[in-house]
This record gives sequence, structure tokens and C-alpha cells, in this order.
Amino acid sequence: MPKLDLTIPILISGARFDQTVRFDFPAQDFVTFIADHAKGVRVAVELARLRDKGLSDLELKEPPQSRVVEELATEFYKQLVSNPEPRHPDTLVRLGWTAVVRACLEEAELTAFFARWDGGRDLLATTMAEVLATVGERTVVDRTAIDSLLVNPVTNVVKNGSTDASVCTVRAELLEEGVYFRSVQDGESGRTHTVVEFE
Repeated sequence: MPKLDLTIPILISGARFDQTVRFDFPAQDFVTFIADHAKGVRVAVELARLRDKGLSDLELKEPPQSRVVEELATEFYKQLVSNPEPRHPDTLVRLGWTAVVRACLEEAELTAFFARWDGGRDLLATTMAEVLATVGERTVVDRTAIDSLLVNPVTNVVKNGSTDASVCTVRAELLEEGVYFRSVQDGESGRTHTVVEFE
């Protein structure tokens, strides 16, 4: 018998996946998002200062575009894109957003008032959580590959505990040169057993 074809049904009992994720947010859209969000913080602090002085909200002027904030937002974006752990952007968001808010308030000379008015940093914490949520939403799975399959070849288990979706068929071709099944590793216990060895 120079050649033998075997078709072996096996039950897939588990799988290990390898995923690659990345930050997927166009650069200019991200810079605009951060600049607008920072502008919202500045407006909130300026309104609080006007009210603190007993002035009307109508005194508020539209904040101008900030070149410094855009540069910091661009740097913030680069940090997120090059993050080796895209699933965990928390530290980068904290540092990046704090720097943006600080620059935004310094430009408007609102730093001292902000420190007094928002001593508990509620506004900073709230807006930081919003930025972090947006970054999380724009972090996507780039590629998924099956790293390894855990299978059960026991005939009775395959027959009684499987569905069309859980059974895989392995085709093996035995040639006269010989095939060696030296060992099988148990997926649950990790033990290696010698199964069969022949020529």
C-alpha cells in the first residue's frame, strides 16, 4: 500500500487569536476634534469668570483659532498613532489632553482663575473622559489571525458533542516513506503523550 488517504473529523474545542489593533482617526479630523473640544473648555471657564465678576454671558467673545493648540493636538495624534499598546491609550490621553487644556487656558490668561474655580478638576476630568472615549471608539482591529486551534479527536466526543460549525476535517496522506506521530499535547493539562510511531 504505497499511499493512504485519511479523512479525520476533529472537534474544535477552542481557539487562540492574535489581533493587531490601530488608532484609526484621520490626522486633520483629530486635530479639529481636539481644538474644538479645547475651545469648549475655554468657553466654559470664560463664562464662569464673567459670572464671577457679575457680568453678562453676552460679554463672551468667540475664542480665536489657536496655533499652539493645533500643534499640541498634532503631536498628541502622533503619540497615539505610534502607541505600541493601542488598547491602552489612557496615559497618552491624560498627558496629551492636559497639555492642550493648559496651553488653551494660558493663551486666554485663565490659568489662575481655573485653578481657583475648578480646584477639584471636574471639568478637566470630564472632558478627558470624553476624549478617551472617542480615542477608544476610533481604535479598531486591523487584523485577526488564528494563532492556534484546540481540537479533540476522540471519536465519541466528535460524534456526540459537535455541530456543523464545530467540526473540522483533517485530510492526511500517508506515503510509503512513512509518517511519524511522535506525540500529542493535551490542551487542558499541557501533558505530552506518545501516541504512535511507525514506518
